[in-house]
Order: sequence, then structure tokens, then C-alpha cells
Amino acid sequence: MTVALTSIKISTDFDSGNIQVLDASDAYHLLLAIKPDTRSHHFQWFHFKAEGMHVGHTHTFRLSNAGQSSYKHAWSGYNAVASYDHVTWFRVPTRFDGETLHISLETREKHAWFAYFEPYSRARHAGLIDQALNHAGTQLLATGKSVEGRDIQLLRRGKGGAGRRKVWIIAQQHPGEHMAEWFMEGIIERLQQDGDAELRKLLAVADLYLVPNMNPDGAFHGHLRTNAMGQDLNRAWQNASQEISPEVLFVQKQMEKYGVDLFLDIHGDEE
Repeated sequence: MTVALTSIKISTDFDSGNIQVLDASDAYHLLLAIKPDTRSHHFQWFHFKAEGMHVGHTHTFRLSNAGQSSYKHAWSGYNAVASYDHVTWFRVPTRFDGETLHISLETREKHAWFAYFEPYSRARHAGLIDQALNHAGTQLLATGKSVEGRDIQLLRRGKGGAGRRKVWIIAQQHPGEHMAEWFMEGIIERLQQDGDAELRKLLAVADLYLVPNMNPDGAFHGHLRTNAMGQDLNRAWQNASQEISPEVLFVQKQMEKYGVDLFLDIHGDEE
């Protein structure tokens, strides 16, 4: 039996939230759209909360413009993620028909979050920096500022002595690639393993320079590829500026100051 619902609430007023409601008149088949990055045509990342769902029934969320997204081929074989508590995430049935992405959930709760990939929040980022400084042997070498004034931390494991190799690892230049900062969390967790022989061998000759999140504005606003000025930071390294891409300019100045022997730029996508 189909149970009629009068309304269902979709919200995005939280860290990395992104969706637009086109038609919510049918609570079991909602029509949505992904909003493009600010000052940019790029879009792919989505993250929203649905409230007022009927427990035990299937709700389907149709992302109507998925076929026009930046990387529409990535939807083939893809499954969205969902969570009832915004902490533990799981895959849900997802179908792409060439134009629309259909995300379905037979819900156990009245509310749930849905996202392109498991989000890495600014609150978790703050905890990661604290973990790195207090448990992973790193120091806060410098702090840059994004377009909107959010912190960009440069961490170093090692004392920067003469003759040591300088290994740089940065992540999430493309803010919708949240898996990149999950990767950085793995690095920082490994730096806490005192019994790791490979790690000891590396740290005997090299210092690690870590930037866990290069694009905090874009990540907060639910962008796919750009910062708050609509700049793809991965395309700004030859012409970085304080006005348009201060995030890249900050890291470039630090690289000039300390030197670079190896540079790893961490990305990720569903495809």
C-alpha cells in the first residue's frame, strides 16, 4: 500500500551542502538538480538531507541534470552514499539513464543524508589538524588564507635540516574530491605508527610537508572543482594571484622558501 505524504523537506544549509529542489510534490519521487560551482559551469558534487520520509517505504531522488554534469560518464556503475547519522555512510541503489541520476532508499529512519561521496567536514578537518600536531609528530609550519579567509595549514614532519629530502603532499585542490582528504587522514594516522619500519626509513632522510585541504571554501560551499572565485586551483599554478587563487600562491611561496624534491597532488573520483 502506498502511503501518501503531504511534504518532505530537503535541506543543504550545512557544510558542503549542494542541491536544488525542482519538484517535491510527490514525496516518493522527488525531482532535484545539482547546483553549479560559484562563478563556474562545473558541477557534480551533491550533498543534501531529506526529512519527513516514511519508514519502510522507498524514496527516489532524481537528479535531473546529471547528464549535463562535468563528468557524466562517471555516473555509469556509480552508487551514491547515504547516512542516517551523518557519521556512518553506506552505498544505496543508484541508476543513471543517460540524463537523470535516480537514487533510491528503502528507509529505516524518517531522515537521511545523501552525498556524491562520504563528505570530509571542516569539523573533522579541525580534528585532523589537532591529531597531526598532538599525536603524529608534526608542527604547524605556516597558515595561509583562502579567498573567504579560511585557514590552509601547512604541516611538517621533520626539522628541515640541511641535506634532507623535501616531500610535499597536498590534497583536495578540487573540493568535490573529498576522498583526497580521507587519504590525508590515512597518512597522518600512519605517522603515529612508531613501529613502522618503512616510515622510519623514510623519515631518516626526508621531511614531509603536508597540506590536508587546499580548497576549504570550495569544500564548504559544495563545489566540484573551484574555489570561491570560480578558479580551478589545479589550473592556477602558472598564474596564481592573491585575488583569484591565494590558496595556490600561499603554497608556492612556502615551496620557494623550503624547497621541493617530490610533489604529490592527491585527487580522486568515482570513475
